[in-house]
Amino acid sequence: MVCGFAPGAAHAAPVPTTWCGGSNLSQTDRKPDLIYGDQVDVIYAHPTGSPDNFPQFSSRIASDIASLDAWWRKQDQTRTPRFDLYPFPNCASKYGELDLEDVTLPQDQSFYLSLDTRFDRLVTQLEEAPYNVNDRTKKYLIYYDAPVSSTNVCGQGGGFSNLFSTGPSWAIIYVQACGLNIGDGNQASHVITHELLHSLGAVPKGAPHECPAPNDGHVCDSALDILYPFITVSSVFDNELLDVNHDDYYGSGGSIDVRNSPWLLHLDEPSFAGSVATAGSGSGNVTSDVGAINCPGTCSSTQQQGAVLKLTATAASDSRFSGWSGACTGTAPCSVTLDAAKSATATFALEEPLTVNVDASRGSGSVTTEPAGINCPAACTANFDKGQVVRLVARPGSGSRLEGWGGACSGRGECAVMLEKAETVTATFAAASHRLRTKVSGKGRVVSAPSGIACPSRCSSLFSAERVVSLRAIPAVGYKFAAWSGACRGCAGCKVTMSADESVRATFKKK
Repeated sequence: MVCGFAPGAAHAAPVPTTWCGGSNLSQTDRKPDLIYGDQVDVIYAHPTGSPDNFPQFSSRIASDIASLDAWWRKQDQTRTPRFDLYPFPNCASKYGELDLEDVTLPQDQSFYLSLDTRFDRLVTQLEEAPYNVNDRTKKYLIYYDAPVSSTNVCGQGGGFSNLFSTGPSWAIIYVQACGLNIGDGNQASHVITHELLHSLGAVPKGAPHECPAPNDGHVCDSALDILYPFITVSSVFDNELLDVNHDDYYGSGGSIDVRNSPWLLHLDEPSFAGSVATAGSGSGNVTSDVGAINCPGTCSSTQQQGAVLKLTATAASDSRFSGWSGACTGTAPCSVTLDAAKSATATFALEEPLTVNVDASRGSGSVTTEPAGINCPAACTANFDKGQVVRLVARPGSGSRLEGWGGACSGRGECAVMLEKAETVTATFAAASHRLRTKVSGKGRVVSAPSGIACPSRCSSLFSAERVVSLRAIPAVGYKFAAWSGACRGCAGCKVTMSADESVRATFKKK
């Protein structure tokens, strides 16, 4: 649809608005969205090589949108378009939070000059990377800032054939056409409203007062209708009407009635607050995909009835997210439907690290924990909730045993650590048994208790580590026991503690 303009109209007072984005410039949609639902996304676009007037235009564009909103609410106290807003910090006005994008197009201005191809070329290039302006939940309002042919055409609007129920579709205002004064609350606000209505599906084919070709898609019952095909010298935006008699495109009750568009806020429906809180000994934050919840900090968002907030809890580096309560359960991101006021609490547990060292220089083994987290030597450090009791389980390798614990545990029994602070435990593994070798000089025998040695017929045997083995020397007839050597000395009894492999010699002499 094409909108023409004859300059010279008086104008209503604009709604001055300061855009709060400052140096936060973006060529793509910012997230999170401040409000939930199908939205109108606003873009400032200029060709490559043309001046980027975004700093001068940003607040004036926001003022245009604020003027559109004020006019629409005057026409219908229960509806207004839902624009894409972003939670810029410390912003004092609603449309100061406009998610306004600054796009540099890939071609120079000559590529977009002709009216015959301009709309399609702009739309095609904006739909491609890196802009990706093709979200089916969006309508796009574009301020195109460059010289154009046919300077009496102020804008164009359209898109898919079923504009009423789907997107994307497009409303484009030509900043350097028609003598427009962006931000004046009159001419530019009139054009963006007119073209936005086209992108929302107005005027449907066959409407009672549809203009004849070539101005079909407009209404001709009154020059005061915002969708009259031309802005006249006497037009004042504040005096324009949204569907005179409500019988063509707005409040008409027809199959395409823009008043029922999903891109409009229903101001007559209740709004509900979605609130979150954090609890527990640890710390973390909760964010939302819409509503700008970032708690602690911003912990509540009021949305229109039926809005869905997806809440995500992220623990700090020293904490663990232990679960939701209230409107959410479990530990996964949670979606809350605001059919009433809802609140959810995210609990975070403070964690302390536990480190295990495995000394396997004289044996082999591993250590695991209950609850799971450590399986050392593969994974030897893990975080557990502060104050939690963690049980360590030693698992000796084949032929090995736990020789003992060190650090936060001691001995060879059960190791359980209460983590009030960072702790370290060492597990030392050693061989499970050692070999005792005996020899006999002269005539006699050596036997062991426990059994295993009966030398000279069986002079070597394995005994459990740390076992005390007693050896007894038995002389043959005509011989007497002379002395021990090796692990035992002298003539007294011989007891060997099996802390390592050992050897003992028994010497017998003739009487």
